[in-house]
Amino acid sequence: MIDYVHNIPGRLRIKSAVIKKNPAEAAKIKSQLSSIPGVQNLDVNLVTGSILIRYDAQKISSDQLLQTLNQAGYFQSSKVVTHDDVLHSVLTKGGKAIGSLVVGALEFDSPALAVIAALI
Repeated sequence: MIDYVHNIPGRLRIKSAVIKKNPAEAAKIKSQLSSIPGVQNLDVNLVTGSILIRYDAQKISSDQLLQTLNQAGYFQSSKVVTHDDVLHSVLTKGGKAIGSLVVGALEFDSPALAVIAALI
């Protein structure tokens, strides 16, 4: 499982292999984060390894929360994948697949060419 971070002001989600199917670690990090001023609500999902933190952005920053999580060993910040990384990967793979389809259709006289022409 790849660690993942998605952040909008006041809402931070991380996915961590450390939390996945590990109730003891989930309870530990929930207790640790709950004691931080500005943290308003926590949801931990043991099935997905996800921690959703709702926080007051006036009192604490996402960087401070991520630093706490990183120091506690819940993910390695150098190996984290962000929402933008995932989106870029999906779009790149999709673009390559469409490109392959177009090239394949041009190389062979096939019904795929008719479908692409209809889409264009």
